[in-house]
Amino acid sequence: MSDTTALMEQYRAMKERYPGALLLFQVGDFYETFEEDAQTLASILGLTLTRRNNGKAEDVPMAGFPVRALQTYAPKLIEAGFRVAVCNQVEDPKKAKKIVKREVTQILTPGTLWLQDEELTTATYLATFWAYTPTQAVVFLADITTSGRVIYHDGSLSEIEALLAALAPVESMVYPGQESLWNTLYARASRVEALPEWYFDIETLPAAFSEVYGYPLPRAISPVVEGYPGRTFAALLNYLRDLKQTGLSHLSFPRKLPIEKAFFLHPNTLRNLEIIQPLHPEGKSLLEVLRHTVTAAGLRLLRARLTMPLRDVELIQQRLDKVQLLYDHPEGHDRWRELLRTIGDLERRVARLSARRATPRELAHLRFALDAIMELKEALPTGYGLPDALQQMQAVRDLLDTYLLITPTPPHIGEKPGEGQVIREGVDEKLDRARYLQAHAEEELLRLEERERARLGIPTLKIQENRQLGYVFHITAAQLSKVPPEYRLRQQLAQGAARYSSDELDRLNAEIASAQEVIAQREEELYQELLQALQKYIEPLQQVARWVAEVDVSLALAGIAHRYGYRRPRFTDQPRLYIKQGRHPVIEQALPSHQPYQPNDLLLTPDQRIILLTGPNMAGKSAYMRQNALIILLAQVGSFVPAEEAEIYPVDQIFSRVGASDNLAAGQSTFLVEMEETAHILHQATSRSFVILDEVGRGTSTYDGLAIAWAVVEYLHNHPHCRPWTLFATHYHELTQLEKALPRLANFHLAVEQRGEKVIFLHQLRRGPIRRSFGIAVAEKAGLPPALLERAKELLRHFEKQEPLPAAEAQPSLFHMPADIEGELRRRLLEIDPNTITPIEALFRLQELRNLAAKSQ
Repeated sequence: MSDTTALMEQYRAMKERYPGALLLFQVGDFYETFEEDAQTLASILGLTLTRRNNGKAEDVPMAGFPVRALQTYAPKLIEAGFRVAVCNQVEDPKKAKKIVKREVTQILTPGTLWLQDEELTTATYLATFWAYTPTQAVVFLADITTSGRVIYHDGSLSEIEALLAALAPVESMVYPGQESLWNTLYARASRVEALPEWYFDIETLPAAFSEVYGYPLPRAISPVVEGYPGRTFAALLNYLRDLKQTGLSHLSFPRKLPIEKAFFLHPNTLRNLEIIQPLHPEGKSLLEVLRHTVTAAGLRLLRARLTMPLRDVELIQQRLDKVQLLYDHPEGHDRWRELLRTIGDLERRVARLSARRATPRELAHLRFALDAIMELKEALPTGYGLPDALQQMQAVRDLLDTYLLITPTPPHIGEKPGEGQVIREGVDEKLDRARYLQAHAEEELLRLEERERARLGIPTLKIQENRQLGYVFHITAAQLSKVPPEYRLRQQLAQGAARYSSDELDRLNAEIASAQEVIAQREEELYQELLQALQKYIEPLQQVARWVAEVDVSLALAGIAHRYGYRRPRFTDQPRLYIKQGRHPVIEQALPSHQPYQPNDLLLTPDQRIILLTGPNMAGKSAYMRQNALIILLAQVGSFVPAEEAEIYPVDQIFSRVGASDNLAAGQSTFLVEMEETAHILHQATSRSFVILDEVGRGTSTYDGLAIAWAVVEYLHNHPHCRPWTLFATHYHELTQLEKALPRLANFHLAVEQRGEKVIFLHQLRRGPIRRSFGIAVAEKAGLPPALLERAKELLRHFEKQEPLPAAEAQPSLFHMPADIEGELRRRLLEIDPNTITPIEALFRLQELRNLAAKSQ
């Protein structure tokens, strides 16, 4: 016989089944952890570590928190890198014959964390990956807790790398042995798990699909379930099944990404153009500047669009038409935003509803959101597309109104079913009767008492409550002769009185005693009945949720266009990129109000495919290149653009190689990373790509760098399978000679004016190469010492005249003072003992040294 308690035996048996998870073990109203898990929990959450009696065995460490606090603590445990297995009591402890039955009901991971009443601004994709050749792979991504999207791509590793950078999965599972490859493709992966090989067995797919989706595998998706995609899909579903993620009817059928209609931006482009995140903490990203959405779902959609611009002009125009329609009605913007704010994160609520995790409060929010949706439908301008699914929203409202007990002003509903504050009156007679008795038991007992007094002619008859017997009739000795035969004697009292019961009183007694239990049971049953009835509306609700998110994004873009003077871009089927008076969308908002952004034009045609851009640092070369890349991106996202005019020939990709890119942790220097990024562009770019390259070759010696930059420009110009639209910024003035040899290349520069000794950066684009680099002027602006700047000017004059360099000290003095004075300064400094000198004496000595140094001026 074991020395440990039955509870600890049950805990350890459960822990053996889930060895890789931190096990939260429900004991009454608390989740407890024991042994090593308790020490871990206490450390991460800052909880008190106690000990629990373990029978004859040694006491064990214990730590825990209330069941209601799971929503608070689970994210912290997952953020610390743990998988959390939630083991709940699955029977009423009062009815348990032995130890209470417990089962793991859910396993929480980064991709399956179902938080209530919390808005997620990014999707939480799980990714399953299998590279079936050295260059080809399949990846499946599922957004379980928000949109329910399941998408996949079967293609090259470089395509998958871009896809991962755009969608940023929070959880990664791979085929055995491919962890390192995954980390190469997706640097942000915090934890990678190799799944067992049998997960990828196609034979397991039908059963896994039925459990996870809640219905049999349809024949309609048979093309997906073949070959490597089908096996990778099976792995995803087997993983979800093991995590107890079942009955998720909101999950979409797997959809292959339409790369012929859209493209994912490469990680380098996302980073260099600061589309999602700024390069520096104090900076701003494009997403942050455009973040005028009201709902979390709208923000998630905006983020997704920025990472996946469209190629298909028809789809782009459809988005632009919606923005245009809202742009043309600014008088409605404030009202529409208010309605969207009321609707909230509908997409996430629908996901929780599908998983039957929606709380009464969330359903109440859904009810009021439906009112706002119907009002929004009527308020939007005529011509704004409406989903057919809106027609079914009245049925959803009716269901919610039928079941839920919602106080409208202010909106209120019970926290959870079972407390009598969730299901409205009139839905269920049994529940209504139990509620009534709970509130009016004394009145019912009094009525029965009065009826029996009148019927039996016993004016002293009373109904009393007894701790052992419950409610009984109390009849005095003088009235015992009037007791009817159907009464049952329960207790003989002193002085001849007695206590009786009857069928009616026993019935009432039982109803009153069980009222709370009936309320708890019936309300929970009816609430589950409501959740089940709503399942048939999951797909229409998802369609409406997507529509709401689209309205939110369109309204945000329309508002930005009004506020900052954006214009609708035009699209052409002629190979031409023309931007008139374009501006950088992020920089212009960062500038003070008295400093307007200097706009510039861009023109690229078949006869002018490369612009070679020269000019000093601070002239605005990088800003100019980035602004044009961002304007093209915004246009193909379906947004108005910061320009007076834009005519766009849709590009198939945007490539960016700008700024320093050290990766010292991986042993890669700036120059190596620069060359790798440049190589990627040269291998991937086509004649429909847009490329910006900044200072190629600067990380090595002058002649090596010049040679590489020269060859790169020639390759971009001449290679028959490349020839992209290109902006190429350089400090190598020698490259400007290429204009004579390369007919599709044109020299431009960012203008700088010198007025006396002062250099003015105009930030204006002008034809032709820059006359001078103005590097010394930039150095002076940066605050280099005057003597150093004079020496640099002297050297520059000799370089320009190709004269021998003048002699200089091996280590020139930045102070440039006579040797005798410098020697005296050195001697006096060495005489000072910083450990003994007083503050007053230090000030005196400092003044002496200053006076001595002044003699050298």
